[in-house]
Amino acid sequence: MAQLNAISISRYRSFKDEVRLQLAPLVILIGRNGSGKSVISRLMLLLSEAFHKGRPNEPLNLRAGGIIHALSGRDLPHLKGVLPFSLTLEVTHEEKRLELQYVLRFIPEKHRITIETCILKQADKEIVKISLRNDEQLSVADPEYVVLVNGNPHQLQQFCGLMPIFQDGAPSILKDLFGTIADAVPLVSYLGPFRSETGHFIGSPQYVPQDLGSRGEHTVEILANNVLRGDGRLQASVSKWLEEKMGHRLSLHSEDGFSRIALSQLKADADVSLSETGAGFSQVLPIITQNFMSQMSLSPENFLISEQPELHLHPAAHGDLADLFISTAQNNGRSVLIETHSEQLIMRVRRRIAENVINPEDVVLWSIGHSRQAGESDVRIISLDRTGTPSDWPEGVFEESLQDLTALRSAARERGL
Repeated sequence: MAQLNAISISRYRSFKDEVRLQLAPLVILIGRNGSGKSVISRLMLLLSEAFHKGRPNEPLNLRAGGIIHALSGRDLPHLKGVLPFSLTLEVTHEEKRLELQYVLRFIPEKHRITIETCILKQADKEIVKISLRNDEQLSVADPEYVVLVNGNPHQLQQFCGLMPIFQDGAPSILKDLFGTIADAVPLVSYLGPFRSETGHFIGSPQYVPQDLGSRGEHTVEILANNVLRGDGRLQASVSKWLEEKMGHRLSLHSEDGFSRIALSQLKADADVSLSETGAGFSQVLPIITQNFMSQMSLSPENFLISEQPELHLHPAAHGDLADLFISTAQNNGRSVLIETHSEQLIMRVRRRIAENVINPEDVVLWSIGHSRQAGESDVRIISLDRTGTPSDWPEGVFEESLQDLTALRSAARERGL
């Protein structure tokens, strides 16, 4: 099976210098507000659509996954400049190491992004090079490219997203190599930081939603469909998790063509609709559903992204979410990326590593915007050893409570308390 090991970006958005993002089954993303975390957390969603749902001569869909990645292609180059930016993918397949690099440029006159070059290397040796026939092609709606395979020229029909489509008669190695890259780029399930609040009623689902939606807006329909037309295992698993971790049972009531998701405390007979509960339940329900859908292979997506999963949850539940993410990441071929501000969530992952529940090699932390001094990289990749100890730690991160405690004790001493 082909595996995507890392993604590199250069001159992309707020990141001027090259940034290499090492992947693992569980990726935890931390960073300051305004540091570019969302750009990084949503990058896989952008790439996934470019390889699996690409449109002719549109390298990147800025509405991929139903969210706005940028208002226009002008926003993608660093500082909205005229210089090109690059995206690089590192893939392993059957002990072969592949590297695919794209150089892209925004053309202001045409208000679009164009692929300038696409270079595929195997074991650091250039195998395929695709480049514009000449500079005039930069401003052409359907540009012409020159393809060199081990130095021999061939024809390219067009790019669909980032996938090159070759003309009939092209060497099979082209389709094989780029097919391997595409297989390594995962399908993505993305949940943003503000999940939709669930109303009292929904109509009886007439179709099966393709996904949860970027705000989890299809969660109730998916759960209702699982109960009404499926085996109910998904709803049962979600309910069991809520019972064990949050002391509430989840049930589905259908009446007169309408379905209602309700919660009830374990020791209470009465139930209430999700819209009548605290915000934490409606915020966490899509996340729980997303993970159990993945664990039960009920969705094709094998790369889960969850931004601020701890939103509106009591800190005690943060560790339970971490355990859920670990369970998903340990499923063969599944990966989870979490963008979080929760110290408790990270501490639970570190604890599970020390307890040998998850291997340290299966976890990586991306620290964004925590540079200690000018000129230091905006992104730090932090690994964990078998005791859960990080290889590095950005200055000031999660030290606020200690600083407040120190100040509290100092103030008390000054007052003679």
